[in-house]
Amino acid sequence: GSSATQVLREHGFTVCTLTVYRNVAPSSMAYSRVPLTAVVYASPSAAQRLIGVNPWLVEVPAIAMGPTTAQALTALGAARISVASDPTDAALAYAVDALLETP
Repeated sequence: GSSATQVLREHGFTVCTLTVYRNVAPSSMAYSRVPLTAVVYASPSAAQRLIGVNPWLVEVPAIAMGPTTAQALTALGAARISVASDPTDAALAYAVDALLETP
């Protein structure tokens, strides 16, 4: 099969590749075990990167921005996961508040 770029070029279009977004982790994300109330994860890749170098975080309650991130956290072995009702800052804040109020 032809790539989209090939097809466009075959039809006379000029195609330029431009990266406008790149998902790159900080150089160091490993942390010593510390007591945490919760960790908020906004994407599956963030969860994978953070837990990948800090496996102890699976024991810390997790708050996921949405169901896809929650699925990633489950696959990584997170023990307690809360999910924001929708992917907004306000819903995320409500999820954090609800977790803090749960005994």
